[in-house]
Amino acid sequence: MSWRRLLARLLAFTLEHPRAVLSGCALSLVLALALGAGVELRTSRSELAPDEDPALERLERIARRAGAADALIACVEPVAGSAAGRREVEGLVDRLARAFAGHPLVARVYHRIPLDWFVEHALYLIPPAQLEGAVEAVEGLAATPAGATLDLAALHRAAAAGLQRALDAPQGGGPGAEEGAAVLAALLDAEARFFEDPEGFLAELEGPPPLLALSGRSRGLGAEGYLSTRDGTKAFILVSRRGEDDSLPVLDAFVRAMRAIAQREAAGSPGLKVAFTGQPAMTVEEMATVRRDTWFTSLVALAGVSALTLFVFRWRTHVFLVMGALAVGVVWALGAVRLELGYLNMITSSFLSTLIGVGVAYGIHPVSEYELEGAHRREPIEAVREAYRRTAAPVTVAAVTTAAAFFSILLMRFRGFAELGLVAGVGVLLCWLAAMVALPAVLAVYGSWRHRRDRARPDRAPSAVDRIWVERAAATVCRWPRTVSLLALALTAFLGYAALGVRFSTNLLELLPRHSEALEYQQRLLVESEFSPISAIVGASSLEGLRELRARAAAEPAVQRFDSVLEFLPEDPERTRGLAARLARALGRWELPRRAAPIEPAALASALGE
Repeated sequence: MSWRRLLARLLAFTLEHPRAVLSGCALSLVLALALGAGVELRTSRSELAPDEDPALERLERIARRAGAADALIACVEPVAGSAAGRREVEGLVDRLARAFAGHPLVARVYHRIPLDWFVEHALYLIPPAQLEGAVEAVEGLAATPAGATLDLAALHRAAAAGLQRALDAPQGGGPGAEEGAAVLAALLDAEARFFEDPEGFLAELEGPPPLLALSGRSRGLGAEGYLSTRDGTKAFILVSRRGEDDSLPVLDAFVRAMRAIAQREAAGSPGLKVAFTGQPAMTVEEMATVRRDTWFTSLVALAGVSALTLFVFRWRTHVFLVMGALAVGVVWALGAVRLELGYLNMITSSFLSTLIGVGVAYGIHPVSEYELEGAHRREPIEAVREAYRRTAAPVTVAAVTTAAAFFSILLMRFRGFAELGLVAGVGVLLCWLAAMVALPAVLAVYGSWRHRRDRARPDRAPSAVDRIWVERAAATVCRWPRTVSLLALALTAFLGYAALGVRFSTNLLELLPRHSEALEYQQRLLVESEFSPISAIVGASSLEGLRELRARAAAEPAVQRFDSVLEFLPEDPERTRGLAARLARALGRWELPRRAAPIEPAALASALGE
């Protein structure tokens, strides 16, 4: 039996028993609503990745061993116009860190680097070659005579004499001359800044200790080791949650709890505010937007489609019949999601508005033909039968080809899009089924009632859109077929050429809602600090492999920084231990001056001149 005969038999049964068909549709609608109400909206990134994705499996192993991989980031900063300074920011950061750490949902809090440890081990963190140069420089200095007096002019004259000896040397000072000159220039620059702004210069000295700076570990650190922006005006707290579940309810409860703590603590610090970013905050904001916008866009699509069909149908009530049949198909599709997957992800949540835009066509065409057949002015059953005889086959072909296009997305390994292909493809077929079963049944029942009521009424005028198209636009287009075809080809060629410039955007931040707090502060993190919330976790099976990865990362322009355990391990412990002993002996010959000579401007100027 051909598919056309199947369509004819389905239509015949529907028109013979329209009320029974509508009763069956009503029962199935109730069942689909009950099923659809249980559809879960999942936000876990793992729900989008392919099954058995090795990268995801590695990330899950890391999360099990080290806790949640994505931290919530709390940003503390002064309110615009506030007099609060760095000390107030650090005080609030300390209180927040203690409050966060005491919450049962929190695994660990990181807001401050233990500078004492770094200072104690700084010599072992300095590259041995750099440390050796410093030790040799210290050993070359003369011992401080007992009772010496600090005299800036004398220090500058000694530096000038050293420079002169280096210039008089055969090789222009030797291989370390360039580095030595750079150090001297930095010292002179620091002295100039001290004389220009003594208070500002002393404030700079309150930052990370000099030994920590020498070890190269001072990036992104504020005073006393706080994680901060480059200017020190904002500080950050990294909060890791307990557990591996990254579903929306878990993340939402976590972010809400941390926001409540921040609000309570910030109330005691006027002039300061706390904002949140990081993956948990961004996920919660994303999905709150998705939940709200899914229904909003669906309602907008429904209203827009309804408004457009008002201009097409001669009988305005037909709009509600078509939209009702479409609603039946959409509800069926939502119930089918419960049976297919049981949930929607952040990509498949858009299928409702897609179905509304695509599925409405399966009802518009038969009803338009029904109106051309006379609709309520003749026997409605015959009019419906003739309308579907003319349109059922092309509408079916359109639905099947559209569903096939969606089903082809199932070939993608990315689970988020593959699931979209499944739910949208099934949804298209169910919308078509509603247009083939529910719509002719309701047309038969409603048409019979209208036929009895309006039998004596005159024919209604066609709709405005029909009149404009049939009487004006269609005639013009048909009068100049070659011109219209050439214009269409020219437009196609132009837009096809423009399409060559379309590129895929790999910036994940462009997917986030505009005016998002999490997005704003993530971008500020990238611009104002040495930290980046976007990172990759790379594993190595040995220290040598890790060193190779570090070298490759240093040669990659896209990598801003490479942090690893290598930063906390000495490159050559034995060599460093020997250099530290030599440095201790050299420093043992020194004695800090117990008094300072008054600064004589003329003497200092003369020494600087030298």
